[in-house]
Amino acid sequence: MPRPQPEDRPRLAKGCRLSEAEGQSATLMMPERAMRLNGPGLQIVQRCDGQHTVAEIVRDLLALYRDAEPAQIEREAATFLEQLHEKRAVDFP
Repeated sequence: MPRPQPEDRPRLAKGCRLSEAEGQSATLMMPERAMRLNGPGLQIVQRCDGQHTVAEIVRDLLALYRDAEPAQIEREAATFLEQLHEKRAVDFP
């Protein structure tokens, strides 16, 4: 898949869900595997609802991490979404 585009609206793939049980690390549950999330990774996955665009996700991250370089946030968010897509955890409808 090419890099996610700003207008793409990522969503969790079928069979994947975010578990945020109190007292436990947030975990992305995928068929046959799981990924613990925190920081920017968690912020990104929480917004993978098919409603937020990649550009909106990046804008939210920029507001949360004001000291970070905008180009770096854009690059790293796109890379993370691309990796999630390769693991079949995120779709871009």
